Amino acid sequence: MIRTISPTTGSIILERAVHTPDQITLALQTAQHAFHSYKHTALSSRIAIASKFLDLLDQNKQALVRHVHGTQGGDC
Repeated sequence: MIRTISPTTGSIILERAVHTPDQITLALQTAQHAFHSYKHTALSSRIAIASKFLDLLDQNKQALVRHVHGTQGGDC
């Protein structure tokens, strides 16, 4: 387990499983495949993907702010 610990309280903010070498290799291969297919993606599709990402970022910004704030020593 990898733990993110609050520097002010010492409490665990988040725990994540450690990936095996095989899982890391698969993730890298998947990313490489995605890159090769994405570079052939039409501009209109890329714009739609970026727009969706920005929408999701906006929808989740409060949770992201709380997480980053907590990992930097703020109250979560």
